[in-house]
Amino acid sequence: MSSCLSALGLPERLGKKLVELAREHGQPVAEGIQIELALTQEELAAMVGGTRATVNQLLGAFEDRGAITRRNRRIVVLQPELLYAGE
Repeated sequence: MSSCLSALGLPERLGKKLVELAREHGQPVAEGIQIELALTQEELAAMVGGTRATVNQLLGAFEDRGAITRRNRRIVVLQPELLYAGE
């Protein structure tokens, strides 16, 4: 994990990572940008230094907020600016 990410809290680290993944591996779709990697929650957790359970909760919170949606093991970033807002 980069030193820039390590200074942030877990929600911010996950949000930044999702935006980064969308930028590097994203495909535009009608709703937003679909991350074209089928990542497990464990893999995402390892990327941001969290647990699978916490990443699951945060993804749910991001989804409730309208920042992302999940479909077929893919994440679609709907509103990237909402991924930077703390809980």
